[in-house]
Amino acid sequence: MLLFKNPEDQVVAEGTTNSKLRHLNIPNLLIFTANVVCLLMALEWGGTTYSWNSGRIVAILVFSGGLLAGFVGLEAAQKDLATIPTSIVLNKTAGLCLLYAFCASAAFNVVDCFMLLPSIVSLSAASFSSGFIVSAIGHYTPHMLVGSILMGIGVGLLTTLAPTSGPAAWIGWQVIFGLGMGLAIPQPWSAIQTALAAEEVPLGMSAVSFAISISAALSTSVSQNVLTNLPRQGLRDVPGVDVDALIDQGATELLKGVPDSEKAHVLDVYNFALTSTFWVCVVVVALGMLDALCMDWNSVKSDKAEIHGV
Repeated sequence: MLLFKNPEDQVVAEGTTNSKLRHLNIPNLLIFTANVVCLLMALEWGGTTYSWNSGRIVAILVFSGGLLAGFVGLEAAQKDLATIPTSIVLNKTAGLCLLYAFCASAAFNVVDCFMLLPSIVSLSAASFSSGFIVSAIGHYTPHMLVGSILMGIGVGLLTTLAPTSGPAAWIGWQVIFGLGMGLAIPQPWSAIQTALAAEEVPLGMSAVSFAISISAALSTSVSQNVLTNLPRQGLRDVPGVDVDALIDQGATELLKGVPDSEKAHVLDVYNFALTSTFWVCVVVVALGMLDALCMDWNSVKSDKAEIHGV
């Protein structure tokens, strides 16, 4: 803050402080924040603290849906003054970029939650190289398509993990997923700049960040719910197994205190729960692939006026 200087060509909006504060859309953001908090509470408590059909969970989900409807209504009414202006949401490329960013982030955060190093290494390498490739060829859509395909292959293979799977499997499959993610995740940032007027680009970039952040919160919560609920269902009648303690102590001490006669069964149940979380990735990766197939083949090298005329 002390060192930053505004660019000389930056245009500062005119108006009073109150009018500028209104442009922040604070009521919209408070409503949306309350909606997300309610949804995350339901995902945190559902099937664990309370059953899914309990009145408390149903009420929270209904309230969350009502808040979301209110937020969407306010955004639609405000049009270009909305938090995410309709000119961005209804722009084909920009709208698809938001959905693609949401799906890619959701898939990444689930894998990131349960696996890490191999996927991060390959992701970093692919992400670094993809920037040079896009700059050279101009088109970002091939990266989105190839990235989605590699992500789908990698996460699909991860759903087949078994207690007997060796390092070649769980490392290699993460590398494939990470390569796909590295190709895919930077592209919404590039693509959205080709679709919007210069004055709308900052809003478009903020919208991409918004989609990535929200999907990270939701996908992580969903996957954690799957990982905790399935062992409770599969192990609740197993003698000598404290399911809550087993879940709390995590994978590294999974079999601590488990009778020898039940260890194989506990491993199978936990493995089923873990691989089931990756099906969340499969769904969002498939949706992201469909999204990429609908994307126009604009080029970052093209003139803005030419792009808008396509």
